[in-house]
Amino acid sequence: EAKAEKIIIDKLENTTFHAKLILKMNDGQIKIIDARPSDCIAIAVRAKAPIFVEEEILKSSLETNQ
Repeated sequence: EAKAEKIIIDKLENTTFHAKLILKMNDGQIKIIDARPSDCIAIAVRAKAPIFVEEEILKSSLETNQ
């Protein structure tokens, strides 16, 4: 078993966002899984885990929307 520690939306390629799900295994190991942001967000909401976005992604998204 594992616990969702956090998710990180970490990359934007063209118009596609990428994310990582950070899991803490029962034995204490940390696993990092590449996954779709929508899946990561759904897991984070259910697990009450924090959601992070890389600053560069936020800045580029804001520039695109202006």
